[in-house]
Amino acid sequence: MQPPELLRIDDRLATLGRGLGAMRLRIGEGLLRLETRDGIRALGFPSLEAYACEALGRTGRWGSDVRALARRLSALPRLRSALVTGALSSSMVELVSRVATPDDDGAWVERAGHMTVRAMRAYLKTDRIEIADDEMPERVAITTTVDRIDAWAFERARLMVEAVGARRGDEAIEAMLAEGLTEILARDPDVDLPAGLVGTLERESRAFRAELAALHETAEAAADALTAREPVEYAPETEVVWPDDVAGIDACLWQAARELARRDLELAELGRRVAEHERWRELGYRSFDHYCRERIGLSPSSMATRVAFARRLGGLGAIGDAVAGGHIGWEAAAAIARVAGPATVGDWVARARARTVKHLREEIDAVEMAARADGVAVRELGPPDTEMLAEARALERSTIAMIIGEAPDETTDEGQMSGIEPAAWVPTTTLRFSVSEETGGFWRALERLHAQQRTDPSESFVAFLVRSVMRAWLGAKPAAVAYADVYLRDRWRCASPVCRSRSVTPHHVRFRSHGGGDERTNVISLCETCHLELVHGGRLTVSGLAPVSLHWRAAGWSSRG
Repeated sequence: MQPPELLRIDDRLATLGRGLGAMRLRIGEGLLRLETRDGIRALGFPSLEAYACEALGRTGRWGSDVRALARRLSALPRLRSALVTGALSSSMVELVSRVATPDDDGAWVERAGHMTVRAMRAYLKTDRIEIADDEMPERVAITTTVDRIDAWAFERARLMVEAVGARRGDEAIEAMLAEGLTEILARDPDVDLPAGLVGTLERESRAFRAELAALHETAEAAADALTAREPVEYAPETEVVWPDDVAGIDACLWQAARELARRDLELAELGRRVAEHERWRELGYRSFDHYCRERIGLSPSSMATRVAFARRLGGLGAIGDAVAGGHIGWEAAAAIARVAGPATVGDWVARARARTVKHLREEIDAVEMAARADGVAVRELGPPDTEMLAEARALERSTIAMIIGEAPDETTDEGQMSGIEPAAWVPTTTLRFSVSEETGGFWRALERLHAQQRTDPSESFVAFLVRSVMRAWLGAKPAAVAYADVYLRDRWRCASPVCRSRSVTPHHVRFRSHGGGDERTNVISLCETCHLELVHGGRLTVSGLAPVSLHWRAAGWSSRG
């Protein structure tokens, strides 16, 4: 890349970063406006998180964050103006908004205008204000070879801990490890635990990271002093004149989310080009994190996520085209980019256009589960067919059935579930997943402890974890629940295509007051909000036959089948 091209990219990244902050604020203010009119429920969504995911194409956490930012800045007009006009970056405003008040926000804006983000973070820390780390936490890969019986048993055990409340990902893995540690302590309460399980290594790691952070701080300060940073030439976003009606606000929010996704695509690709080959060095920055924070004005973690997304899009241009055309949202694009390959990307884009994000995630989960357990590359599989999806849902149902004691299952035998004595011909596969450094350390420490303590040399660590989870959770919930068979059929999930709640109640599709009966094709699982406030409140209608021929209609969305 020639220097003039690099400078052009640098200028564009700085401009995009300023505009992104203003657009996030705009969407946050729109969400606040929508909420004051009870617009989210009026559009047929049970929560802001569901609306952000399904209507705006973002995560529920993202929606909550931009709403919180808008609420804070509503009382800080000078700080709000600094963000909208680009006078202060999004990173700086996020910091200052935590401490500014209506009486002194002008003074904070003045102070921030003469400081770097690094200096502001250090300044706030001297006042003992807790500042969260804005860098992407390190991830480590766990790779272990097991037979396929153990692999599928591991998937079932993971589903089990998720069904009782653990979030998928690190939290589910940590819950399984905790059960394994409990099992070891039950065998021998006086066992000599490795240092990593009693906090010594964690404390040493924190001390090392603190020392490393201090060195980075010194280096960034020196780079700030040497870097000739020109001010960003930024044309402020036009202020939105929000309509008074819910449908109008919803339309403005959808349009803003669509434009934001386009800009995120450009930001991701340009960020990738600067990150690769460390082009930020030529611009005078200490690290890519330093460049993100001070020049682009966004947190290093958010930029790292975008750069990773841009790298995944190599050879998957159809995903970017679908986002740019407004056919799929950012969250759907990020999800299918994890699993699509050059030969399957078209099918995945078509599937994303035809599904709610909730159902798309379920299909991706099914494919990833099959790929892990069968030892095949997920990018070769494509979207799940009816049979694969049915198998994944059946596995989830049988797992939940074991937890609640609702139905016997021949696979509940511990030997079969854990794969302790697999037949000699059972093929092996490799389980691979990414976890935080802390969770990875927990896994490896417990794995070493299991190797020292096990009485059966043939018992793999994965089989041991599965056995521990099964012993802890089988029959953990009472079986005597009215309509338990309906809840089990629906996998203890709200049946609404836009709701992910697992706290369910029975709903008669054809109301009993209208002659509907208890036949199971007329009864579905709905959470309390979808059931009482949306359906019985007249904001959401559902018709058809349960569980697979249901038709949903609301002011903000509709779904068939």
